[in-house]
Amino acid sequence: MSVFWAVFLKRMDAVSKSSQKETIEFKATVDLLKSPSDFLTSQRDLFDEYEKKANEQVEAQYSDDCSLLRKRKRHHADADAEQVVVLGKEKFRIETYLPILDTLSAELNRHVQAYDRIQSLFGFLVEFSSKTDDELQHATETFRENYPDDVDVDFQEEMVHFKYFASQLKDSDDTIPASQSYALISDNMVQSTFPNVLTALRIYKCLMITNGTGEPTFS
Repeated sequence: MSVFWAVFLKRMDAVSKSSQKETIEFKATVDLLKSPSDFLTSQRDLFDEYEKKANEQVEAQYSDDCSLLRKRKRHHADADAEQVVVLGKEKFRIETYLPILDTLSAELNRHVQAYDRIQSLFGFLVEFSSKTDDELQHATETFRENYPDDVDVDFQEEMVHFKYFASQLKDSDDTIPASQSYALISDNMVQSTFPNVLTALRIYKCLMITNGTGEPTFS
């Protein structure tokens, strides 16, 4: 398992370092945090390769490869089904390797659920160019319900207006990083036109990603 752990922990370290960069987009960080779970799924069928690499480093043998099988005493009520006993390599794969991968994947998915909820609330701030006006109005209303003291009732129309303003200044993409939207407003001196958009972008840019187990909750 040490060979597998070396690979997995190296990948997790790379994810952690990238997710802590000040310039990384929140959505990109969420997608990055989801990737180790998919990576683990891809490793389920690579047990033989990890075992081969381990044996190249040190020749080892499973402790029960040479064990004598003790026959189980049969009772009259027992069915005629053949008793299946798994030993050695296959036992280690089924009882150790796969459960570790499954547990890690489950914990990673649980960890990222909080960020999924945040992304569903803030996602429109970077995906507005690909959304319809109705979708934007619904998203902004949901946002205002969660941050009633930060944005006002004009946020819906303002966000739709900003979509068309941004489309005139840059090529239309599926997503526009929050930093670019913020720069569009600041560099063009239109803060008074889009005050709610600017406030929402500031909140979004202040969101923190943590790899700890005691991360704070978000409203």
